[in-house]
Amino acid sequence: RQNVAGTQGGALRLRYSATGTVSDVDFENNTAGWDGGAVTSSDSSSLTIDSGSTFIGNSAATDGGAISSTDASALFVSDSTFTSNLSDRGGAIFSADGSSPSDVSGSSFLSNAAWTDRGGAIANAGSSLMISLCSFENNTSSASGGAVSTTDAPLLSITDSSFKQNEAQVNGGALDSDGGSAATIIDTNFSDNIASTHGGAISATTASLTISGGDISTNHALGGDGGGVYQLGGLVINSTYLGSNEALLGSGGGAFAAGLDTTLNDVWFEENRADVGGGVCVAGGPATVEIDSCHFRANGASKGGGLATPITDFFSTSTVNVRDTVFEFNNAIGGPGGGAYHEGLFSLIFVNYKWSDFRWNEGLDNNCVGGGLALISTDTVVHNTRFRANKCDTRGGGLFSSLSILNLSNSEFSGNWAEVVGGAIRIENQSYVHLANNTLNTNGIHPLEAAATGVCGGLSVYDSTASIYNTIFYNNEDDLTGQSFTAQLHLSAATTTWEYNLFDYGPGCPFLPTTPTNFCGSANLIDPLGPDGYAGTGDVEDIRLLAGSSAIDAGDTNRVLDDVLDVDDDPLTTDPIPLDLGVIARFQDDLGTADTGVTHALYPSLPIVDIGAHEFAGVTPAGQTGDADGDGDVDFADLNILLGHWNMPVAAGTSGDVDGDGDVDFNDLNTLLSHWGEGT
Repeated sequence: RQNVAGTQGGALRLRYSATGTVSDVDFENNTAGWDGGAVTSSDSSSLTIDSGSTFIGNSAATDGGAISSTDASALFVSDSTFTSNLSDRGGAIFSADGSSPSDVSGSSFLSNAAWTDRGGAIANAGSSLMISLCSFENNTSSASGGAVSTTDAPLLSITDSSFKQNEAQVNGGALDSDGGSAATIIDTNFSDNIASTHGGAISATTASLTISGGDISTNHALGGDGGGVYQLGGLVINSTYLGSNEALLGSGGGAFAAGLDTTLNDVWFEENRADVGGGVCVAGGPATVEIDSCHFRANGASKGGGLATPITDFFSTSTVNVRDTVFEFNNAIGGPGGGAYHEGLFSLIFVNYKWSDFRWNEGLDNNCVGGGLALISTDTVVHNTRFRANKCDTRGGGLFSSLSILNLSNSEFSGNWAEVVGGAIRIENQSYVHLANNTLNTNGIHPLEAAATGVCGGLSVYDSTASIYNTIFYNNEDDLTGQSFTAQLHLSAATTTWEYNLFDYGPGCPFLPTTPTNFCGSANLIDPLGPDGYAGTGDVEDIRLLAGSSAIDAGDTNRVLDDVLDVDDDPLTTDPIPLDLGVIARFQDDLGTADTGVTHALYPSLPIVDIGAHEFAGVTPAGQTGDADGDGDVDFADLNILLGHWNMPVAAGTSGDVDGDGDVDFNDLNTLLSHWGEGT
């Protein structure tokens, strides 16, 4: 205790390939004039600290308030405690230039500080660093890395550890990794950490950063990007929860990435906030972004409430692929994309969505566009995706497209609304769109001001080129004309081809233009309003076809889009899309319905396609498994539909009538529960 060294190692110094082991020793209030307030190891030495050693209140003028390990020395620390140690760099530990990695395990770091430089608890330069089963709390840095900082580390590995209430005056409230090859973080939690600039929890500029498991919550980047995670390099996040992180003056409330490829798999982003990209922002290019089986919930931003990819680098080419991902309850205030926003100004960006779900997202304020999804200067394909109960205070309640190429197929728009135009979809500003086999069900215009009027609850196309085929327009409405034709499809200064579309609105489809192939008929959807009788209120609308629907075998099979996104995960991408929105075969012939559509010229053996997002298959999947909403899973949504029709007579095989006897009762409930959690 209270030992003083004028240069190195206040209590202990190892040099010249020495080997030292320290077990169950307390180091308290030792001081060094240079580095290693308690212990210094240098010149290819090897130092092991284990078995309950403690370091309290030690200090060094330069590096390593408790321990300094440099000059190709090896450092092993386990089962030790570091409290209130202080230095210029590496408040508790400084390691550099090690031929062997520094290994720290089973230890706790509390209230250590780097007073002018980086690494409140640990600073590492030029050597690999391995951390496992450690806790870091209330450590501070006057530069980057409130708890841990690495520079040019060949490898950084952190496993089964926790970082809480650490703070950095620059980047990386808990962790900053600057340069180096690869950083890997596994099953580690970050909470309540603060950075004054980037990376409330984690800031990295490594070649690659991989995060697997763990919880990253309530971290804050006060003046920059990445409330939870900030990475300038390749980023992979797997099976991780990011919640309530903030970058209010920057981008990426949950995570921010730029410059290289980004992969997000099975990641939950909830209640994160930023100026751009409340959940995630990926900027810069060229890049490939892969998002699979993720959930964006209740995130908020001015642009891209859940997800934002503003790729604006000159002449770069980037691709964003999103599949099996849910966007719900996200909001954008004053900008595009309540759920997600993509922009490729000055660059080329390809955006692809399949098997995803946008629901209850909002675009707020008079400058918002695209309550669910906003596309600006992109080349986009959306296949087999749902847009339900999204809303926007101006244009495009479900989807908005400007200066974009859009191919949209096998998708549902139910209960979306806008205040001005395009309750379901708004296409404008020289976009080129191709829509085939979609269902627009009961979307609307609902101006908040009593004197205001809005146009077209369905699809609105302005100053653009549109091809519209095999689509159901069912009971969309607007404030100006009610359930008129222009409430279904509004064309203004548009070059449009529209064929083999089914309109079902009002008595006899008033003012429907006479065309050779578009027609008024009965869509005969199973439950277009949901159990409560109102579309877009939170229950699930069932837009599959019932027997007798005018949509059955009535489409133009040639207009089915190619399976460019491979929705069935086979190697073929040039065949017509083989699955409908309900994950059943897209081409089925109903022998009880006369064919009124068109056979495929190249594939004449294919049955004629049905109009709309769903193919009629006789007895629906709900009649066998309990999958009442047709999404391929038996879950709470199906149970809600069943209970919403309890003891009610319904059309056989619909609305929770699992056994197809026309009543919803205990027999149906028992069958549904026996298939609980199954995919159909």
